[in-house]
Amino acid sequence: MRRFVLAALALAAVAPSSGVAQSTRVDVSLGDVSINKVPQLVAADQGLYAKYGLDVHQTISAGAARAAAASGVIVPDAYVNRDAGVAAPIDVGGGSPMIYGFVVNARGAARVIVLTQEGMAMDHVIAKPGIAGIQDLKGKRIGFSGVGAVTHFSALSLARQLGWSPDREITLVPGSATLDALKQDKVDAILASAMVIALAPQAGFKDIGDLTSYKMPMPGSGRQSSGATASCWSRGRARSGRPRSWRAACSRRANRGRGWR
Repeated sequence: MRRFVLAALALAAVAPSSGVAQSTRVDVSLGDVSINKVPQLVAADQGLYAKYGLDVHQTISAGAARAAAASGVIVPDAYVNRDAGVAAPIDVGGGSPMIYGFVVNARGAARVIVLTQEGMAMDHVIAKPGIAGIQDLKGKRIGFSGVGAVTHFSALSLARQLGWSPDREITLVPGSATLDALKQDKVDAILASAMVIALAPQAGFKDIGDLTSYKMPMPGSGRQSSGATASCWSRGRARSGRPRSWRAACSRRANRGRGWR
């Protein structure tokens, strides 16, 4: 699984531009190395961006590259954005951490969620042996990735769905949505996505539940942009006469850090 994600990133970080005249470069931040970024990689690899006149350069953050390296995945340096002061005009990432980040830092860049690939909580619950199902989590320690993250909101939503108080009837442990946290007895269960789910059985842990069955709304992984860029693209779609020229104009303004005037 890790090799597949790395190979996809290496092949698709720069979208092919052959056969398309005057392609417009667009920088896109994928945030981290995860399975929910594969649609963007496949789109680049299959030439879908180029089909619409876009030369898309996709990167991940330096922090995400370090986290991936700790798990044994080495991302080529050409696909890592090491300049934290330079933000791509378009992000692919979790909506909930973006919303939380803007609430706690109102001076940060305002972003608009243009669309989401995950409109509901999709994490699974991975637990230690002896915990048979989600109802058995009452009174247990549950690991999530970080405050404001998708796993955090999933944990809070699950507690609400089951009628539990997250302050009294379960213990939420940040920075612990890993198999290592289970192995080190920091938590009794974790909220996890595809790569961790795939590795859990060989580590001796069990997938006890899929949160999609609860149909809990969640601004998960999706496309985000500045408000001005989103407005520009929306206006361009409404003008059916020259869609490609509008896409190019919006992309040029996005890469220059400008909105539509």
